[in-house]
Amino acid sequence: MKIAFLAFTSIPKLGGAQVFAYNLAHNLSIKSHEIHFYLPRRYYNLISRLPIDKSIKVKPIFFIENLLFSVAPQVLYWSLLIRQFIHRYDVWQVIGVYPAGFLARKLANKVPVVLRAHGDDIQKDESLDYGIRLNRAKEKIIKSVVNEVTCLIAITNTVSDCYKDLGVLKEKIIQIPNGVEFERFRQPIDKKQVRDHLGISNGESMILSVGRYHKKKGYEVVLEAAKILMEKGLKFRWVIVGKGVDKLKSNAIQLGVEGAICLLEEVGFIQNSESKDSFHVPSKKLIGLYRSSDIFVLPSLLETFGMVLIEAMAVGTPVVTTDAPGCRDVVSHGFNGLLAVPGDPLSLADNIKKLIIDEKLRRELSDNALMDVKKYDYSQIANQYSDLYSELTHLV
Repeated sequence: MKIAFLAFTSIPKLGGAQVFAYNLAHNLSIKSHEIHFYLPRRYYNLISRLPIDKSIKVKPIFFIENLLFSVAPQVLYWSLLIRQFIHRYDVWQVIGVYPAGFLARKLANKVPVVLRAHGDDIQKDESLDYGIRLNRAKEKIIKSVVNEVTCLIAITNTVSDCYKDLGVLKEKIIQIPNGVEFERFRQPIDKKQVRDHLGISNGESMILSVGRYHKKKGYEVVLEAAKILMEKGLKFRWVIVGKGVDKLKSNAIQLGVEGAICLLEEVGFIQNSESKDSFHVPSKKLIGLYRSSDIFVLPSLLETFGMVLIEAMAVGTPVVTTDAPGCRDVVSHGFNGLLAVPGDPLSLADNIKKLIIDEKLRRELSDNALMDVKKYDYSQIANQYSDLYSELTHLV
């Protein structure tokens, strides 16, 4: 099958949507699908320097895409239409309602267009100042887009509810979760070397959080929870990895927890760290952090999926997250993780304490998570997309 991907963002930027798009394209190419991946020229130039899967043909959409999208979006649409005329794609896989979905929506009159939202394009929360839909004009556009494409991928029930809130018929919504390359996360690493590098002693628990700095991530609560744990006499080192997390440094000093907090900027790609014919995201370095940690914590106030949760579960690290949209779609309290009250440092600290002191609970949650996470293996997820594409092309 000949599949065109369209996105307005991509690796080397490391967010859930970017990692998803590359890994789905990679796993579909393994299944002998022909993949053409269209990106703004800026991202095309960046990704072309990486040793990515060469069976994925990366192509620029046009040039000065952001400017053209603002002043003459029809030019970009025509460029997509011409590509469709030349290559005769069986289906378009679009990542992001706005702007990618806006450009591709009219293609649905000629070829199936499958749209997968990535978060801020469909969710909105005024208290967190989060979501494109906070702009009423753009919300109107987004509502139009989701109702014009052939079908929509919901990665969780939370996302499905967002689509329905925008007036999408239930029949157009297909639920397929994000995936994880399970076997990569089970490869052995030298945990002692990783922990020694971070200055974590044998008597300390390593707590890990992964994700960019944003108000919705709840990182301020992490610092307060760390203070509570310290006051209870627990020994730990909390490693927080993500773009912009250095902004937490001053607050950590004010609360007196800087000695227990380790802030690391985004763990991206290390040139030559992986062989050119086996390029994958997330990186081996990040997987090493997952595998070396004792507890994984995602304190978010709002998510669409929480990709980092299944990544942590894939290495058997017990997780603590919040009873917030997106997070509770992945974690069942007491089965494959623990759920804290969103925005409540005491609740978060209490759940972490349970895991630090209760080895049996850690083992039970880890075993259940390892069993549960297998349903997210990318070989299965890619099959679900392949089956969907086949069904849609037969309907045309």
